Amino acid sequence: MVKAAAVVTGPGRELQSLIDGMYFGEIPDFALTAVIGAETDSPVMNRARGAGIAVNKVDPRLFPGAPSYTRALTALLADLDVDAVILADVSPEPAEPLFRAFAGRCLRLKYCGAEAEVSLLDADGSEARRLGRAPAEEAAELLTASVKLYMKGCHR
Repeated sequence: MVKAAAVVTGPGRELQSLIDGMYFGEIPDFALTAVIGAETDSPVMNRARGAGIAVNKVDPRLFPGAPSYTRALTALLADLDVDAVILADVSPEPAEPLFRAFAGRCLRLKYCGAEAEVSLLDADGSEARRLGRAPAEEAAELLTASVKLYMKGCHR
């Protein structure tokens, strides 16, 4: 079983498809065990709570820069004992120590104009492998499909 945490700083609409896929058993051996966000009462945190997923707050606005935000985030992820991290359009993006801690186990959803893409990241935060690309309005389905692909063997 791969335990994952999702990190979001926006509304996190993309995660609903992932939560549904997990709930209906469409992603074998996968469990989204935590969602980390900037606000505890955001729609994504309420969705996660409703699905029985633990929610945690790490607000990047409370830190003077990416290094201290990254330290707090990486420490929380270590405490949560997760196997994989999903960065769902996170801003600001964490710094390199998080990518080193989860090298080959960190998936990043990002928007590139009218498109969204999901990549598996290397230890320096660069793209190790693109898992998928789709129009931005299909980002939720893209994220779920990318996690399924990751679970089929990319994580080993």
